[in-house]
Amino acid sequence: MNIKLLETFVHIVDAGSFAAASGILHITQSTISARVKELEHYFGVTLFDRSGHRNQLTQQGQALYFEAHDLIERARDLRERIGDTHRMEGLLRLGVVGYIASTWLPILIANLRGRYPTLRIRIHVALTQTLLQHLHEGRLDFALVAGAPADPLLKFDLIAHDTFVWMASPELNIPDHCLNPKGLANWPILSFPEDSHHYPVVKKWFTDAGVPFQIAVSSNNMDVLARLVVRRQGVALLPQGYYTPDINAGKLKVLEVEPEVDGVDFFITYLSTGSNLLIQRVVDAIKMTISEKQ
Repeated sequence: MNIKLLETFVHIVDAGSFAAASGILHITQSTISARVKELEHYFGVTLFDRSGHRNQLTQQGQALYFEAHDLIERARDLRERIGDTHRMEGLLRLGVVGYIASTWLPILIANLRGRYPTLRIRIHVALTQTLLQHLHEGRLDFALVAGAPADPLLKFDLIAHDTFVWMASPELNIPDHCLNPKGLANWPILSFPEDSHHYPVVKKWFTDAGVPFQIAVSSNNMDVLARLVVRRQGVALLPQGYYTPDINAGKLKVLEVEPEVDGVDFFITYLSTGSNLLIQRVVDAIKMTISEKQ
């Protein structure tokens, strides 16, 4: 039996339909159907009840689904252990938040390409919630996100931490004394949108002090927010380490605020059914990248 038959079957169940699996695997629905028929012929059972409008798993299909994940993972691990341990081929679909894309992503790609020169890498930059959704849809292999995902179907490892501080242009003439949320609200607030990790953090910072939270301009791009701050359009919560050169050059000013805003943890996250060896190789490359940038 070809392992691709089991992989196709699992994708159908996870995606919810033959059509959705076809889009994820980039193959035609007729190919999907042919693989299911071949799998059913191999086991001599019907895996899907096709009597209704949607394809529902039969009892035998449910039993196969729970076993298939383990079989697929074991097959991948076996292939990787028996094969060249320094070789990793195929396409790695990597999702990253804007902070990582703007900071140490190039070093990570260089490390991965240096270790595995035949590996092809596709990068998708988006907000955390979008990346997590793409993981569930099978459109990404890994995602580097802000904040630990509260999702039992995902595993994650801490990879980095950064301090985020309120910044403004020195030309905005914000007083040097310590500002509370009420005082800071006198200037336009520039922020990531509602589906970002940072939005609820910033909103809580204001609402805990009884201050209405209102965004003047939102963007899912960190550098866009920073450029708007430099152009005196308002204040924004930005990573201090990354923008240190702009602070030293006098383009940005760190504001003293009370209370301080919690820092942000960044994680690599992946489906719990992923290949253990592939996960370890990518995590090792990320750890090397973090050590090099420090």
